[in-house]
Amino acid sequence: MLNSKNKVKMFWFLFGVSVALPLLDIILGYFGFSFLLLTILKFCFPIIILLLHSTFIFGLVRSIFLLVPPFVIGLLFEIIGVNFGVVFGGSYFYNASSLGPMVFNVPILIPFFWSFFIYTGYLITSSFLVWLNIDKPNIINKKIGLLLLLIIADGVIVTAIDIFMDPIMVASKNWAWVGGGAYFDIPLGNFFGWFLVAILSTGIFRTYEYFFVNKKVILSSTLLLIPVIGYLFLALIFSILAFSLRLYAIMIIGLIIMLPIVLTNLYLYFKYRLSRG
Repeated sequence: MLNSKNKVKMFWFLFGVSVALPLLDIILGYFGFSFLLLTILKFCFPIIILLLHSTFIFGLVRSIFLLVPPFVIGLLFEIIGVNFGVVFGGSYFYNASSLGPMVFNVPILIPFFWSFFIYTGYLITSSFLVWLNIDKPNIINKKIGLLLLLIIADGVIVTAIDIFMDPIMVASKNWAWVGGGAYFDIPLGNFFGWFLVAILSTGIFRTYEYFFVNKKVILSSTLLLIPVIGYLFLALIFSILAFSLRLYAIMIIGLIIMLPIVLTNLYLYFKYRLSRG
């Protein structure tokens, strides 16, 4: 049985592997190599880390309240979006050959990544509170204004991912927009849809923890850094892909919106650690 210190080391090891796999896939792809097992692993590892990380920090019950809503809401909104052309600002379709099996024209992987992105956004926002020594809003301190601010911040952090990612995925032919749009042939309503899915999902969980306060202590603050560093490497991977596709403007825009979130968080983290000796 692993003790808490070894669990933290295990998480960082798994995280390192999950970062290395897509980078390795990009490098091999550049030289014309493609391996099915590597493709499967690069999608599976983030999901495995997501489940282990959330269960360790929040416990099983809270993990369900945090991970299931984005999965369900994301899947439902995607099904409506793909089949009826609403929610995300226009009609679009996924490429089954690159994204795998589908349900109602939505790849099975997509709702898992809704959970992954929204969990990342939620923890990044929440880590700011830890570094600033601010209690989460709850039924005792009644910080309703802060609760709403956190939900909005969750939505902004998650939507920033798609502002960077969507043009790259379209250029890579993983999905396509039928009518194009104002943002590199992507409708602006797409980002409203992302923001809506994110705030609905985290809003459910933040409301739950507002009334049912979590008394569990996180044994290592470095665990809260994993989503932050993951966000950074996500920006790095998107930058490499954008550069390889000659989407230089997308690379600049993406880094401008994602890097400040990471750098501000890391700055506050180091101040937090210094203050605690």
